[in-house]
Amino acid sequence: MNDVSIQDMPRYWQRSSRCVAEAHCAEVAIQGPWVYLRNSTRPRILLRLTRDQWSDLLETLRSDAALRRSDHRARSRTRSD
Repeated sequence: MNDVSIQDMPRYWQRSSRCVAEAHCAEVAIQGPWVYLRNSTRPRILLRLTRDQWSDLLETLRSDAALRRSDHRARSRTRSD
């Protein structure tokens, strides 16, 4: 990843509405062709992705979450039998 200068850093970051004020939250900013990710407690460390990479990441996270929910339900049914 290329270094991002202070001047090139996005000014407007968004975090999940589920994130409480003092929590460690992932923050996202979209600027031009790039999507930036950072941890709210370490804002100078950035991950820069293309929009395609961002879409792939979201798809993977959603798939993994769905698999975990499905696995959890299966284990819950096994315990109750």
